[in-house]
Amino acid sequence: MPESLGSLLSLERLDLGKNKLEGSIPLSIANLTLLRRLNLEENMLQGNIPPIFGYLSSLKSLVLSENHLQGSIPRQLGKLYSLSGLHLNDNDLSGDFSFTIFANVSSLKYVHLSANPMLTISHNNFTPAFQLNGLKLSSCDMRSGNPNLNTQGKRCSTTLSSNVPTASSYNDGEDEDEDEDEEEGEEGWMEMTPAFYAFIGWVMLLAFGEH
Repeated sequence: MPESLGSLLSLERLDLGKNKLEGSIPLSIANLTLLRRLNLEENMLQGNIPPIFGYLSSLKSLVLSENHLQGSIPRQLGKLYSLSGLHLNDNDLSGDFSFTIFANVSSLKYVHLSANPMLTISHNNFTPAFQLNGLKLSSCDMRSGNPNLNTQGKRCSTTLSSNVPTASSYNDGEDEDEDEDEEEGEEGWMEMTPAFYAFIGWVMLLAFGEH
């Protein structure tokens, strides 16, 4: 992933999923303070989840699923007060994770942390500000007990075992995001295709050639 992505300051949506990207997530992404949606799923990214993601104050959807990300889930994600969907499943995350990180994130609706066997889900008895519609924690380390999240009503579809959820119970928040897109339009959207990378390279060549 090029560090130059951090110069696209007006970007609102970034989809780099399924691009066979390698290496770590560039820290320059922290410059994209207008970013509402970041999708890096199904790549080969390594390293830690950057704590600087906490600066993405407009972020509503963070999808880092199916990579090789390591380390703990940074507490700084709890500063994403507009966050609705968090998808970190199928990585190599580890350490202790407590939902108290998101105690004040009232917009949180979907959390998918499954298939991180070294990630320990802490047992906490507290009343969060959020009301989840979907929670998936299968194949995580839950020896300390299930997270006790008070106020989670009947609308919350919960997967705690290693069973595969049925189609009727699966919802990752995409429908909600699509409704939002219809209202707001596609302004700010950018899908990173190979052709776009070639275009970026051409622009940079012209820019440096002038000097």
